[in-house]
Amino acid sequence: MTDEFKFNIGDTAVSKILELREQEPGEKDYALFLQIDGVQGNQYTYDLSFLDLDQARPDDKRIEFGELSVVIASKDVDNFNGASLDTVSYTHLRAHETRHDLVCRLLLEK
Repeated sequence: MTDEFKFNIGDTAVSKILELREQEPGEKDYALFLQIDGVQGNQYTYDLSFLDLDQARPDDKRIEFGELSVVIASKDVDNFNGASLDTVSYTHLRAHETRHDLVCRLLLEK
């Protein structure tokens, strides 16, 4: 058995996230920040937002998906291990976009 951390983002989701990141203001190096904010039964809900990489904590987990940097909150790393993120239908997605944040609540599948 290996202790290797495994987390995946589907290619379609990466493309969509990169498209949204292009709309962020300024010349900062934005990463997708992931954090669990609740539990529904045996599934998690989580928040996604764009974060300047300079604001990431040293103990957060950083993963690269091509041009996309992803930062997972240190408190949630164990729960993201073995999980994947992909696009979902709009009937299952509630999103709120502001100037600096993209906040979505999705089901995390393991």
